[in-house]
Amino acid sequence: MSTSAEPGIYFRSHRPRPTRRILVATGVGESTRLSLTSLPLVWLRADLAATPAALSGALSTLRPHTLVVGANPVDASTIAAWATAVRAQNDHNKLLIIRRGTSLAAIDCDAAARHDVTVVNTPEVNARHIARFVVDALLIAQASPAGLATPLTVGLIGAGSINGRVARAAAAQGHRILVHTPSLAADPQARVSWLAEHVLTAAAVTFAPDIDTVFAGSDLLSVAVPLTVGGAHPTRGLVGAEQVKTFIGSRIVTICEPDVLTEDAVTDAYARRELTVVIDNAPGLIDPLRRQILDRFPDSTVLRPGFTLSSAAMRMPGCAEDLDQAVLTVVASSEIADLVTGLDSNLDTESAREPLADRRAHNPRHHRSDPAETVIIGGGIVGLTIALSLHTAGWRNLRVLDAAPADHTDPKRQGTTYGGTDGRHLSLTETVPHADASRRTVLARPPRDGGWQLRDPLTLSDTEREWVAAFEGFTDRPGLRALTADLAIGINRLGLRGWETLFAHYPHAFERLRRDARLPRCYLSAADLAAGTRLQTAIDAAASVLSPDEIALRWPALVTAAGGLTEDPNQPPPAAIHGAVEVDGYAVNIHQLADAVRDLVVAVGVPVHAGSPVRCLRQVGNGDSGHGRESHPNEVELVLSDGTTRRAGTVIVTVGGRDLVALVGADAASSGTVQHVLGVSLTMPNPGLRHALKVHAPDPVGVVNITLSPDSAVIHASGGFGYLGLARPRAGDPRVAELMAALEETVGRLLARPPGAAGPHPVLDRRTCERPMTPDGLPVLEAVDAFGGRVVVAAGTNAGGTVQAPALAILVEDLLNGGPGGVHLALRPDRTSLRSTRVPVPT
Repeated sequence: MSTSAEPGIYFRSHRPRPTRRILVATGVGESTRLSLTSLPLVWLRADLAATPAALSGALSTLRPHTLVVGANPVDASTIAAWATAVRAQNDHNKLLIIRRGTSLAAIDCDAAARHDVTVVNTPEVNARHIARFVVDALLIAQASPAGLATPLTVGLIGAGSINGRVARAAAAQGHRILVHTPSLAADPQARVSWLAEHVLTAAAVTFAPDIDTVFAGSDLLSVAVPLTVGGAHPTRGLVGAEQVKTFIGSRIVTICEPDVLTEDAVTDAYARRELTVVIDNAPGLIDPLRRQILDRFPDSTVLRPGFTLSSAAMRMPGCAEDLDQAVLTVVASSEIADLVTGLDSNLDTESAREPLADRRAHNPRHHRSDPAETVIIGGGIVGLTIALSLHTAGWRNLRVLDAAPADHTDPKRQGTTYGGTDGRHLSLTETVPHADASRRTVLARPPRDGGWQLRDPLTLSDTEREWVAAFEGFTDRPGLRALTADLAIGINRLGLRGWETLFAHYPHAFERLRRDARLPRCYLSAADLAAGTRLQTAIDAAASVLSPDEIALRWPALVTAAGGLTEDPNQPPPAAIHGAVEVDGYAVNIHQLADAVRDLVVAVGVPVHAGSPVRCLRQVGNGDSGHGRESHPNEVELVLSDGTTRRAGTVIVTVGGRDLVALVGADAASSGTVQHVLGVSLTMPNPGLRHALKVHAPDPVGVVNITLSPDSAVIHASGGFGYLGLARPRAGDPRVAELMAALEETVGRLLARPPGAAGPHPVLDRRTCERPMTPDGLPVLEAVDAFGGRVVVAAGTNAGGTVQAPALAILVEDLLNGGPGGVHLALRPDRTSLRSTRVPVPT
């Protein structure tokens, strides 16, 4: 294939990387502070937290695009002055306020909306730490010296993530729970869901109709609600003196902003000397409350015994780190959105078709001529796409080394791209964090019981046990998971736009590639359909809901709730589809897609070596190389499996699991963070489908992707999750057989049977595929310190490597050219969500 007359392939515009100016006007942890100093145009001004007037001046002078605050007041005049100052410079970057915490009461959100300033908070991120503080103050202090608590009634005002954890701990100690929140009081189904979410029995919990009932009926009381001043259920002044007077218990703990309590409520509680009270919040809110009480009771210079005003909850171990990661995740999402905007505008401009040399002239920093090679390890879709992106950006002397043989006939010798079946889907939610609340015990159950467990827990290494613990811990961190999901969706969106750019500018390279545009996500229950509809319509303006009748018309080979098929008593009952949401995206034949990208890489002069596994990497310094020749400073030596070596100035590692550990060493931060989860797939005769689709099924199958072959003769169905860790699949493993059987049964129940057909649907081919995954569902991007940053790890795409490949290519190019950005900090392998340390709630 000749490319000399073609415009170059690229995944981004010729404009420099978007750089957001960031003002951090609140305290952050030391490691985060050091990381932020590596970003261009970041100001760390924790002193502004206590001086609202100085904050306004700093915003007008520095003109940041992103403002990070804690409990800082940000009023309408401050927002107006900031927006005016930025726009006066003809700067139309989106403005963003990130609240490092939950309450937005101190930010004038109406003014922000008027000035087109987005406000994002980090709700529930610190919930597990705050809950630990409440449990310590409310329950541990109540226990007897022997450690045994007398069964009491624990009242809860608010039923969010904090009090949900308190309820769990209280129930584990044998206490009764009395809880009120408006949503639970009004909706019986919400009560059922709340009990299930927090693993509580109905017998242990009473749902109160109002807060008066909770105050009057509790021995111990936790108040945990956000401060709100509008809406159907405002909480400012929620707790008054009348409620405090009816409280017959001994202890109240509240972590709310003080304005949730009226002044009379605080005064009455203070006057009841037998009552133990703990009010905990930010110093800027607690200090005025302390002065207010001491002014009201002038006979004392200190607070009475048993009445505690503190700012301790936010200092619980791990709390600051979680909040910092949440802030970095939001910053990363904003940067990804800027990159997507750049690609969208790039697709719409004629400058997109400039010859490659002309585009380099616009941005000379993209030209990289280095006598030392840049080697990409891994010839799958991610490695090939990175090679293509770097060449287009001006990098020369590139090389791709792939361990798998060039002959793809034996899938067991291939990696993820060619080892699985010939179908992949690309969509906005193609990969989102798999560790959610519904999967809290999924790694402890085998496939036959709806779990992912393929390995005997006793055979796991310490590194594998840490990965499992991190995954299970992340299932109980809904706030951080929600922000992480937003970032994953942004990376998927950037990847989709990258593929659209590639398809648009090299149509001849993909002319034989089948791309089924628009993907229906089908759901097997009304509840799943409702949840899927909420998610997909929130992120995709073009998403549309399909009824069972519409699905039956367009996919007559499927079993839908609209069908009236007679069930075969000798077969499992059909899995009726209740509806679908059609979303932006593609279904592709991945082997053909990867072949096309590889051909483009080779055509522009980048060699791709199959059958070249790299055994390990070594750092090489100045001086003699040991082979009779001079080495370049700070080169990396690659030791291949046949014992030969080669040198590189930069090495990009796109493999995961045991291979990643072997390459970068056990001490690298990314080592062990990317492990393997097995997927399974089937190839079957096409029963009459004309278009690809996705079906959301229960674990261990998960989402089933059904892709048609180029000639529509067969379908490829893939799905399933089985945790391998750092081990290889074992031949004849009965649990792998269980996983494959689960997929076969699910697919068999989805497909309508022709009249008179008997027996199971025929299967032409069965395959397994090792998927590189991280516990929190985000990829890892690391410039490895042990190699002086010359080894970069870009791995862990969580069953979304195809959709995310162009996005990772952009991020790797940025990291090599300009150093880390906010996205790179959020994808560091030392982020808190990849650590196994969990904060247990005492039981």
